[in-house]
Amino acid sequence: MDNGYRLVSVPRLVALCDPFEAPPWEGVARLTVEGVREAIRDSFFQPQEYSVATRPKAWSVEQHIARIAYLAAHGWEEPIEVDVGVPSLRCYVNWPVTDGNHRLAAAVVREDKFILSSVGGCCATMRQLFGRMYRPKPTIQASRISA
Repeated sequence: MDNGYRLVSVPRLVALCDPFEAPPWEGVARLTVEGVREAIRDSFFQPQEYSVATRPKAWSVEQHIARIAYLAAHGWEEPIEVDVGVPSLRCYVNWPVTDGNHRLAAAVVREDKFILSSVGGCCATMRQLFGRMYRPKPTIQASRISA
């Protein structure tokens, strides 16, 4: 059964929206991979999910680093959500990751090649941006995909 999830290239996705170079979270100017790796070494983790809906107050930079560190160290099961828009209908997207920016950042820290994603929008745009997207094998743990 095809759940619609695809393995998207982490480097190609980061070329569009790099959570370290231009973090999508309010009040966060820049994060570093080394800062997250330091948090992992110090076991500085934030296991709680970040959600604007449930936590209207913005997190500090340290809380975001701790969340990314937690995910990089412990993994996750949920796919990220990606929307590439529909340019032919003049629907353009500035930041395609609509849910899962901390997971994407954790994938960068772990140097994952692919990330499990639910991708919406124009199919031609998806192929143009990400190339071939693979269906995950049912036995692969989503957060441990390296090839």
